[in-house]
Amino acid sequence: MRSSYRSHLAKLALAALLPAAACSSSSSDTPGPGSGGHGNAGSGGINSAGSGTMNGGSAALAGTGGALGSGGSFNVGGSFGVGGSFGAGGSTNSGGGAGVSAGGSTTGGSAGSGQGGGTTVDPGPCKPRPLVDSSDVVIYCSGVAQWEIYDKSVYTQYKANFDEIMKLLDQGYAAISKRTGVTGVDLPIRVQITNDTCCGGFADGDGVGYSSGDFQDAFGMDWIRGVVLGEVVNLVTGHVTDNWPSDWWVDSVWYFPGFVAVDVLREVSGPARATKWETDEKYPTYPIYNLFLALKNEKDWTFYQQFFASITKDQMGWGNVGDNPSTIKTNYVIAYMSLAYGSNLGDRFVATGKAPGANTATVQAIMDAHAKLVAADGQGKNTAANWDKFRNGDYSGAASGL
Repeated sequence: MRSSYRSHLAKLALAALLPAAACSSSSSDTPGPGSGGHGNAGSGGINSAGSGTMNGGSAALAGTGGALGSGGSFNVGGSFGVGGSFGAGGSTNSGGGAGVSAGGSTTGGSAGSGQGGGTTVDPGPCKPRPLVDSSDVVIYCSGVAQWEIYDKSVYTQYKANFDEIMKLLDQGYAAISKRTGVTGVDLPIRVQITNDTCCGGFADGDGVGYSSGDFQDAFGMDWIRGVVLGEVVNLVTGHVTDNWPSDWWVDSVWYFPGFVAVDVLREVSGPARATKWETDEKYPTYPIYNLFLALKNEKDWTFYQQFFASITKDQMGWGNVGDNPSTIKTNYVIAYMSLAYGSNLGDRFVATGKAPGANTATVQAIMDAHAKLVAADGQGKNTAANWDKFRNGDYSGAASGL
């Protein structure tokens, strides 16, 4: 299953420039970050969906060279798996070679100092994967991502924009993994560019995708700089479990992926660009976004790392817990966040007014049932049936007899 994300802000802005049909979208217009939302899987990953450019040049799978920004060498002289030299003689950013290599020798210099330069990152060699669509062509591949497009001439026309975002994703993936603690995503990530107008993206299974229109003007570029990271956040959290709450995590809202994307964008592209994307997409006006940020400030990123790790350890799958959306799913997710935090966060989610069905007493009951299961495991009891009930949303039945 794949669902798409389109920015409501983007659609409104483009309405004056494009025919009405060009601004249409199948995604929800429910108010929310970028409004429009991201699929149902942590978004991205396993059963659903969720939602990026490298200054200047080509890095084609077969053939030679091309500049990557200006002012420093990128993959000078290195050969890349199929068909000849890769990125020979190009450059990354302004002001110095990034020394980034994909399958060939790495040369060069300090990272660029311009806006969006970020830190020097070596994404490692590409290990090509089968194409999502056999008619597509690969325009870039590194150890992080394999970019595929329906028409190479579209990439060539908007080469500088595509290349900027390719670099941003290469830099951003490690930062996303570091913050969430989630590893094991199959690399390189498949990135599919579809023939569509700005502004849209998706995540599904082991890949992400973006509309070609996202890369064709300044407006689209302002949007995609954050979204390219946010969709990979969806992919990463979907690797933990699918079916995240569609009413306050993904789909018609984008609170968590947006929150992570802003923090990563600040690291790799600088505070000015991160703040611009954050304010353009109106994130500071969203109470749950602000709560996610507050929890990080109170507990640092180890809080989120523990949260995702505990879901994995307990073999939880949100698709087994109620409908989506549903009160029970919401309270289970809040309960697991509370376990990572060390106290019940129910009241704080209730106070946002944006997590429908959040109930502090229910959150506590789920936490108490979890504590009984863990204690019984420690006593050597056979809790397999109890855990089965708990993993399917029956927290009361799971605690019975323990």
